[in-house]
Amino acid sequence: MIEQPIHAVIFDIGNVIFHWDPQPVIQKILNDSSLTYFTFRNGMMIKQWRELDRGTLTEAEVLSKYSEATGVHVEKLNRLMDALRASLRLNHDTLEIIRELHQRQIPLYCLSDMSQKFWQYLREHYDFWNLFDGWVISSQVKLIKPDPAIYRYILNTYDLSGPQTLFLDDLPENIASAIEVGIHGYVFTDASSCREELVQRGLLDSKVVK
Repeated sequence: MIEQPIHAVIFDIGNVIFHWDPQPVIQKILNDSSLTYFTFRNGMMIKQWRELDRGTLTEAEVLSKYSEATGVHVEKLNRLMDALRASLRLNHDTLEIIRELHQRQIPLYCLSDMSQKFWQYLREHYDFWNLFDGWVISSQVKLIKPDPAIYRYILNTYDLSGPQTLFLDDLPENIASAIEVGIHGYVFTDASSCREELVQRGLLDSKVVK
């Protein structure tokens, strides 16, 4: 079977377009050097954070539950969430790739698990979102990766063909689920390797080193 050419590219946001390293922020705000992002998000908040990303719980509801379980004051938790949003750092190399794809008139989309407040922060603080033809944010559609339904949602919403679409995400399980739906996938590790993949697929030209 002949592989169809790629006509659209979908980008994850966290650890693809933005660097995401929350652990130092968590340890600083909560004054606990032993507290890791895993224990904060998965060990202590577990389902609540997933529901925050899904949009079925608000940030205030999640922090209230966390405060009740741990005794950490809600005001400190609000400062933590603000600091976590501010800690997202733009991956300029990825943005360069996005700009090049846009210049080649390749339709671009975002697909991310993200709460509404995080998404609102990024929309307000960065001005490159017009490079994208659309986006699907988990908290807005009440679906989260790697649920196959969220991949079907973005295909149906923007009339995309799975075999002609490439999805870039840093988590292998998200890529595996996208592939099951019929979308091409690539596990993002860094912008340089991603560029090589896009060059091999004919979406970008090789960079000439001067």
